[in-house]
Amino acid sequence: MKIRHRKSTSESKWVTMVMPLADAGVGVQDVTDFWAGQPFDLMLPTINGRTLQGNCDLCFLKGAKQVYSIIASDRPKTEWCARTESSVVSGGKFTGDGARFRSDRTSYQQMLDYSDTQFDMFADHEETISCFCGD
Repeated sequence: MKIRHRKSTSESKWVTMVMPLADAGVGVQDVTDFWAGQPFDLMLPTINGRTLQGNCDLCFLKGAKQVYSIIASDRPKTEWCARTESSVVSGGKFTGDGARFRSDRTSYQQMLDYSDTQFDMFADHEETISCFCGD
């Protein structure tokens, strides 16, 4: 069973895609409105109407830029994905080569290592000057 909505699939014709929310015409704004009406707030960061993390923060279905952004801001979340990729056993033997959740991009460990080499351009910024921009 598939739970991710997309217009087409290259998967087997034998796969049955069941997408009740998509079939009912439920969109991003409907989901946003639903959560806004709840008596609690999950406090998930939302950018342009999209929740970056959600319940599957480093899901392999997310785009590489989104995954990297999460890795760069919350390093510990990457450890499970990186460890899992590196510990894959092939043919009953540990090869050490691991595998990828996605073959079309770098491993979680490589993304983590890359984030370690980057720096925050504004980490040592000076305090802003008190002003009023209403004139």
